[in-house]
Amino acid sequence: MSYWSPTLERTLIPTLGGSVNYFSDINDSGQVAGSSKIGSTDLSGLYLWSLADGLADLGAFPGGQYITAADINNRGEIVGVGDYPGRGFGNAGFLWTPEKGLVPLAVPQGGIELNPIRINEQGQIVGDYARGTDEYDVRYHAFIQSATGVFQELGFPGEYWSAAMGINGRGEVGGTFSMAGDGHVHPFFWSPEAGWWTSVSWWKGIASR
Repeated sequence: MSYWSPTLERTLIPTLGGSVNYFSDINDSGQVAGSSKIGSTDLSGLYLWSLADGLADLGAFPGGQYITAADINNRGEIVGVGDYPGRGFGNAGFLWTPEKGLVPLAVPQGGIELNPIRINEQGQIVGDYARGTDEYDVRYHAFIQSATGVFQELGFPGEYWSAAMGINGRGEVGGTFSMAGDGHVHPFFWSPEAGWWTSVSWWKGIASR
């Protein structure tokens, strides 16, 4: 994998000894978050790289085979998923910070999997989490988690599934969802003040005029 800048042009980012290197995201300071194969094994590890500091191996969950970053904010905090043997079905979401290192994110009661997708500058995390009894009975729902770890589901009545895909510095969230029996995918907007605003509610409002 390579890094490019107008002044330095192309710079190769080293791996963790393996032959495969995955880029995930880059912040405004030029810090790159990603994952790399480790040596000649099939294991992967999380890394943080910058031109100033070079490559830092951030590790993986104990006994895990894979880990991947999803997003990095300007404070150098990274979210993503990995496998964590003994922690149940599916992916284990994580938050990595310079102060605390790699920390698994708690799955809410009734959930079986959590997938963080974005983290903003305030440390708020959004993504989707799965509810169900096992891998054959799973439905995903959007969530937001505060910097202090307070979890809030963003689902609404009648939805079949939803996923939060982005969050800005004001805590406003955008994502996609599908209604039960609808068969279509729609965008949504959510804010702490206004709550949900969706393409379905917009269309119904226009149709009722």
